[in-house]
Amino acid sequence: MKRFKILAVCAVAAALILSSSYCLAGYPAAADMQNVGPIPQAMIPGVAKSLDGQLAAAIDRPADKNPSLVLAVPANDECADAEVIVGTHVDIFGSTIDATPDCPDVINADGVWYRFDAPYASNEVTIDYCLTENDQINVTSDILYETCPTTSPECLDYIDAYRSYYVNCDNGYRNAYVRWIGLPGPATYYLPVFFDVQTDFGFTIDIAEFEPVDIECPGGAQMEIEACGDDDNGGCLMGPGNEQFESIDCGVTVCGSYWSNPYIRDTDWYELVLAERSFVRWSAQGEAPTRIWAYDGSGGCDGLYLGSTSAEPGLTASMEFELEAGTYWLVVGPDGWFDMPCDGSGMFGNDYTAVVECEPGMPTISVVPPAISGEALEGFTDTDTLT
Repeated sequence: MKRFKILAVCAVAAALILSSSYCLAGYPAAADMQNVGPIPQAMIPGVAKSLDGQLAAAIDRPADKNPSLVLAVPANDECADAEVIVGTHVDIFGSTIDATPDCPDVINADGVWYRFDAPYASNEVTIDYCLTENDQINVTSDILYETCPTTSPECLDYIDAYRSYYVNCDNGYRNAYVRWIGLPGPATYYLPVFFDVQTDFGFTIDIAEFEPVDIECPGGAQMEIEACGDDDNGGCLMGPGNEQFESIDCGVTVCGSYWSNPYIRDTDWYELVLAERSFVRWSAQGEAPTRIWAYDGSGGCDGLYLGSTSAEPGLTASMEFELEAGTYWLVVGPDGWFDMPCDGSGMFGNDYTAVVECEPGMPTISVVPPAISGEALEGFTDTDTLT
């Protein structure tokens, strides 16, 4: 099923504020980082956002109040003058003080620019802002560009971070940690750095090779009825009266495919009918970051949401429930809006496997819905309502 981002303003604004969790439900991806939860909602840096989503009221700068005042802008104020980062593990120090707004119709924040090379066929890039000694920073960018944007459409053509969130740093401050995986290469990328205030800052950038995952379909598995790119099992997202679900039985492994782009993602809805109370485990792993959901379908598409979790490529996302007899919808899809077309030319592959396991009667262990367990990384649960 094609799942759209919540609305166009969200698609623009959420990518420009850390984190993308407002639209993508992004949560911490590194168990060794001290997570302090998803980043609270905030205005787009440097602007006020009205209720209808319009951008207005750029922040005051000295030159706004005194047009004759000439500011000493940073040397890398413009993307064309981006500072070049050389190496794959580099500490960077800079400043947005006296910087001018970038992409006025999209970012409209006072930022500076950096340029780096991603040398591998598939790259993992992390940016850790713990070198920034400022605990008043609430927002920072988590986007990249493949070329310098000079027009509004080009400003919209950004690459979202896979994960972005705040961490408690060893220096006592709380700052951003941003991560991209599956970035194609060898290629050059442009990084805009901006905050909700003008400030000095520091960050560490790490660039490593990302190993693509190849999921193989086991023998005897059920094949998904929907071909990649079609829309035959989109469940409740197909609209009232048009819902279609694919049947799945206890003990069955299904091999399927999913896809996404920066605005739409495919979700596949499987319908499980339990004849008696059972302990149920729903699991999936895929070539892309994979998210699974579960719903009680007895009340139709307004039924009870049971839970959600996700895992990185090749890892298993798993949920366990004690369920009464009835109808349930088990859903799998990409954990984000990636550049991931069906031809396999994108950031990740398109294949996944999912399995539902059932133990009728009273479970051997006590589980209260929505219990989340398995190999999914800690902190990956959310309350995504798929609306």
